[in-house]
Amino acid sequence: MDILLTSLGSIGDINPMIGVGRALKNEGLRVRFITNGYFKVPLKKAGIDIIEIGDVRSYRRALSNHDLWDPLKGFKILQEEMFLPATLPVYECIKRNLSKRTLIISSPFAYGARMAHERFNVSGATIVLQPSGLWATAQNIAPERLVKMLDIVWGPKINRARQSVGLPGFKNIFGEWIYSPQLVIGLFPKWFMPPNTRYPSNTRFTGFLGYDGPPSQGLKKEVKEFISKGDEPLLFTFGTEISGDDSFFEAIIGACRILKKRGIILTRNKSAIPGSLPKNMLHVDYLPFSKILPHVAAFVHHGGIGTIAQGLAAGVPQLAIPRNLDQPFNAEMLRKVGVGTVLEPDGLDGKELAKKLRTLLTSTPIKNKCLSIAKKTDLDRGVLNVLSKLHETFKI
Repeated sequence: MDILLTSLGSIGDINPMIGVGRALKNEGLRVRFITNGYFKVPLKKAGIDIIEIGDVRSYRRALSNHDLWDPLKGFKILQEEMFLPATLPVYECIKRNLSKRTLIISSPFAYGARMAHERFNVSGATIVLQPSGLWATAQNIAPERLVKMLDIVWGPKINRARQSVGLPGFKNIFGEWIYSPQLVIGLFPKWFMPPNTRYPSNTRFTGFLGYDGPPSQGLKKEVKEFISKGDEPLLFTFGTEISGDDSFFEAIIGACRILKKRGIILTRNKSAIPGSLPKNMLHVDYLPFSKILPHVAAFVHHGGIGTIAQGLAAGVPQLAIPRNLDQPFNAEMLRKVGVGTVLEPDGLDGKELAKKLRTLLTSTPIKNKCLSIAKKTDLDRGVLNVLSKLHETFKI
């Protein structure tokens, strides 16, 4: 069977699909990934062939748009600069690469994949990375109302694309159509979702999947040396595509000074790092979480689902500073599960950050809960569960 994977977004959206693709390739299947050329390097490192769509420069510009993390503007940017423009290119790529036995595996917002699945009557599965992908919400808005709003704003554009390839209009785009009628896979455990969440009846939950690079990818020498020279440091990151700003870095440095703790700052935005960091601080542009988290005392991040999964597996207390999209919901679930706490990004300063971190570092209930959750968070088992569901449904 030929596997066509497709997803768009940040590397946090792509990595889990790469993990699934690697596992399928290891079973001897032909696997290709339809996405923007922006992700060519990580796909090459993973040994997966890419079918490129779109313009890398435009894609990079969209990811670096500061408004992407604005609560009111972020999802609009994703829709109008990433998801919708890719609809027909993804559809045409799949059309050109279909075989007698093709399985399409896509994210809910890869609209062209769902169109091809329907138009050519081939097998298709939808992979949902986080509960908000099933419209679980922590905000004061009912999921049904949210879905209706999305249908009003973007449903007509998707239906025009459907009609251009000979498909009829569909009424409930975001509440029903974006999910495969054959199989929906939730890449998270059911306990990481509110109990009253409605989701498609063919949804199967596999637990978290934690791909963050090839297994051979380890820690740099400078990181190993830093770890070995003192107590467990704090780890700070804002996500691969989020640069943070001066106030964030000032708060981090201030909190570490107040707590007398060492810290590692993970960001690609070197220009935002102060010219000379204190001796108890280290800046790196990339770290595989699975390798570094066993060595840290606490983990401060943006609330991305893949980042959270790695923290849960490592049994590390987590402090989420969410901005937009799925992050507020994920952060709130961390708090409810009892393995971390949440801090709003507005007005962030060193004193408030230090106060929250002190609670994490000294709380016995949080520490015990982290250890308990870590015992049942097996990231390797997650990908095996995905394979099991795919075999069960499609007989691959």
